Amino acid sequence: MALLFFTFFYAWNLYNPLWNLPIAKQSVSILDTNKKIIHKFLTDDGYLRFIPDLDNLDPGFVQMLLAYEDKNFFNHYGVDFLSIGRALIQNIQNNKIVSGASTITMQTVRLLEPGPRTVWKKLIECIKAFNLEIAYNKNTILQTYLTLTPYGGNLQGIRAASLIYFGKEPTHLNLAEAALLVALPQSPETLRPDRFPKQALNARNHVLKIMADKGVINQIQALEAMDQPVPVKQQLNNNIIPHLAYLLRKKYPNQSVIESYIDQNLQNSLLDLAYTKQSFLEPDTTIAMIVAENKTGNIKAYIGSSDYQNNNFFGANDMVQAIRSPGSTLKPFIYALAFDNFLIHPETIMDDIPMRFGGYAPKNFDHQFFGEITARQALQFSRNIPAVALLAKLGSSQLITLFKKAGADLILPKGEMLAGLPIALGGIGANLQNLVQLYLTLAHQGLYIPLAYSTLDSSQYSERLIGEMASWYTTKILEETPLPSNQIDPLYINNPKSLAFKTGTSYGFRDAWTIGYNQHYTVGVWVGRPSGSFSPERLGLKDAAPLFFEVFDRLPKDYKSIEIKDNKPVQALDISNSDLPNNLQHFYLDTKSSLISTAKNDMLKIIYPIDQTVIQLKKDKEIMENLVLQTTGGKLPLMWFANGHLITTSFRRQIEWKPDSAGALSVTVMDQAGQSNSINIWLQP
Repeated sequence: MALLFFTFFYAWNLYNPLWNLPIAKQSVSILDTNKKIIHKFLTDDGYLRFIPDLDNLDPGFVQMLLAYEDKNFFNHYGVDFLSIGRALIQNIQNNKIVSGASTITMQTVRLLEPGPRTVWKKLIECIKAFNLEIAYNKNTILQTYLTLTPYGGNLQGIRAASLIYFGKEPTHLNLAEAALLVALPQSPETLRPDRFPKQALNARNHVLKIMADKGVINQIQALEAMDQPVPVKQQLNNNIIPHLAYLLRKKYPNQSVIESYIDQNLQNSLLDLAYTKQSFLEPDTTIAMIVAENKTGNIKAYIGSSDYQNNNFFGANDMVQAIRSPGSTLKPFIYALAFDNFLIHPETIMDDIPMRFGGYAPKNFDHQFFGEITARQALQFSRNIPAVALLAKLGSSQLITLFKKAGADLILPKGEMLAGLPIALGGIGANLQNLVQLYLTLAHQGLYIPLAYSTLDSSQYSERLIGEMASWYTTKILEETPLPSNQIDPLYINNPKSLAFKTGTSYGFRDAWTIGYNQHYTVGVWVGRPSGSFSPERLGLKDAAPLFFEVFDRLPKDYKSIEIKDNKPVQALDISNSDLPNNLQHFYLDTKSSLISTAKNDMLKIIYPIDQTVIQLKKDKEIMENLVLQTTGGKLPLMWFANGHLITTSFRRQIEWKPDSAGALSVTVMDQAGQSNSINIWLQP
């Protein structure tokens, strides 16, 4: 008989090997830098399921489970004949099924091959349990059981249940928690504590009583555990990086566990910041942020939008990856390349005057012209004309090559084959990730290191894209960029945080940017509408810059105790304009090229109003509207006179002045060098 049984078993094993049965896959999980789950995906069949690590499983739970389900688990070969005999006697005595006598191995078979509970099915389970014991060791069988055990709803396995019901890994469980996790699989849908807390409490206490009766725990421990409540709601373990999680899952489709570099505390803090600030913005406006560690390129925080669930502004759209116009955020790299090519020095004089570049006539954002200014001031005040003039000297291809080497995928406007001068002012497509990568290169003294989102991205690759001298010059200039302020003249406010940063605003006020860095972190902030619609008065300095500084205030404090050193390169010249070599004192355009200046560099001239013209000014309650006065050339500051009386001294080349009355008006302007220019006009209300 025994020979017949083993012959049958061998034949079954030959044609129906259990180890060929598909083992359920676990849910994909994204971990933070401390290896804690910060995002989880359901499996393809809709379950939340994780494979537990038996070495890190609470030993008290395992002891309680075996005592309740299968005390001889480590001694039998899949079927416990003594338990079957005892169960058969109990069922006959009670005239109903009191005990099924299924071992953990048999239950594992049932979880792998669910089906109707029949006598024949039970026999098949016994045979396959033998088969399973031959194919796998005890720990693997127990691990499979604890992976597939149902815990209500779409929860499968001890890890998923512990994470959702208790908000923690099942590494350290108290007696009440362990007993509940033993009880739930008995009837997972009717004992769910989040839906049926009373039934769950009774079932848990029943397990505790049995454990006390069996001597696994003592009576006092059981009573103390019974006094504890059951969790009445699920611990959601918020998915705090939804946009990055989908990005990583798409990038690594075959990985079930992805270890990111996200700092969970920082991520939560910036999520709160973005969510709070978004409520003060215009309708349908959202915020994106990214924080990179300079030393490694590791991404410590990633905010794709201020509210992933908000459909009003397409919150599920990842605005870190969205292609937008970068505005003026690319200007620092034009200057860095110019420094590298010895075209200019930070103290080189440049001309901020009306110019044409072939058929291209760019304007400054404020429609004003400063005349002669240093390269340092031109970048700090984000003047458009000097930046375009520099790019014309360099050639757009140099800038594009730099971007490509830094891994930045810049998108040309539709129909354009080659990049032209408008890219200096944002006439190209980029995303927040691209820009942070570029600024990280500046922060790293001109060395390119790739951004890394997870341990799978790690790379030691580095390449010098910008010289140390050029990087140092650019950083020093950006550190002195005027801060957002309500004071009368913010041009002279210094940056107290030693943060090198640049703001940007795209055409039509659609995108507001601020990207910058210190010696430890690089941060990028974007504010706008995912739809790309026009937003009146949205400015990088007004909307994105304050957020940028708040992000730095929330960064880990440990780096702030480190002494910041100025690693000035030996070849860098920190001198005034008069001490520069002649070829670096003034940046002149090539007169043989198609670059045409509409005014001589050394001539002070009033360009509006035009001499001998009649100007009509509206009148409201006997008060005339402002008269706009604009000059070109000369050396700042400028003194303005009306009919021989000083009206103001200004460091700007355009002012507004309110005349006292209509009639003839003589206007004179005088610069610091003593040059003057006058016009005569007639004011008519």
